[in-house]
Amino acid sequence: MKSVLERWVPWLAAAVLVAGVTLFAVVKLTGSSAPPPHRASKLSAEEARVVYVFLETAVAREHLDRAWRIVTPELRQGMSLTEWETGTIPVVPYPVREANVGMTTVESFTDTAHLDVKFSPFAGSVARPATFTLDLRKVNGRWLVASWAPTSVVTAHKGK
Repeated sequence: MKSVLERWVPWLAAAVLVAGVTLFAVVKLTGSSAPPPHRASKLSAEEARVVYVFLETAVAREHLDRAWRIVTPELRQGMSLTEWETGTIPVVPYPVREANVGMTTVESFTDTAHLDVKFSPFAGSVARPATFTLDLRKVNGRWLVASWAPTSVVTAHKGK
């Protein structure tokens, strides 16, 4: 006489097999799969475009509505678009139009990037040289600015 377990094991195995085959078919036929792995990658043109738009808008305090759309909710800190457009935002400003901008990729992956942004003021400008860090993050297929922080401000020695 067979025990209850011995009678149900073949049925359980068949159910697991059917579920596995169904899942495999759904993934292959619909093209859905797990997100791409976090791996090293070169900085893309789209990422660079987001950085430059961020500098020209949020950092320069111009067309802030455009800036609001390319930052993460964490960087917005719960601010509505109307609040963001006042210019009192959690982004350290810099007179972008008064300096050359240099960008160095510190790390770049398929879903995040960490950059150093350096400002070198034009001759005669009252702006000072400065370096900021900028982090990008891919959210729902779009690159967004996740953070912006000063790392150094260089002040010229005045002498005697």
